[in-house]
Amino acid sequence: MKLLFNALIKVNRHVTSKNSRRIFVNKKTGKVFLGKPKFLQKEEKNIEKQLLQAAHSGKFNLPIKTYIRAEFTFGIKNFFTKKGQRRKNMPDISNLNEMIQDCLTRAKIIEDDRLIDCHDGSRRIPAKENFIKIRLFELPLEQQFLSSKNLSDHQAV
Repeated sequence: MKLLFNALIKVNRHVTSKNSRRIFVNKKTGKVFLGKPKFLQKEEKNIEKQLLQAAHSGKFNLPIKTYIRAEFTFGIKNFFTKKGQRRKNMPDISNLNEMIQDCLTRAKIIEDDRLIDCHDGSRRIPAKENFIKIRLFELPLEQQFLSSKNLSDHQAV
């Protein structure tokens, strides 16, 4: 598989868009909405800035407009408790993936996060410092065909 993009992103902490939102009320309309806290906005900007730096430093044909396989490795500081057990309050992998996909789209690395067909190899690992390793691979033509094929042909009866 052809590597289309790769980057190593240093983060202060791993945050997710889904579980980090607060409820706000619009003072004029009284409507309730979900807002982003400052720490989430700051971390997203940090990630997007580093993605753009990686995009300009490499020889990548961006934005990516083909179906891809994404491989995200989340290095997590304090992965284990003092007793040597996995921390229970770590963000789950699907929410971590979702935030990075959104950042990749906003930074115009990928045209649309719907082009990510699979996350083979994505994982959380213990690390001395928090980081995100991003690798995006082109899917072989036969897998691209399966990704775009009408799914009604494969529905169960």
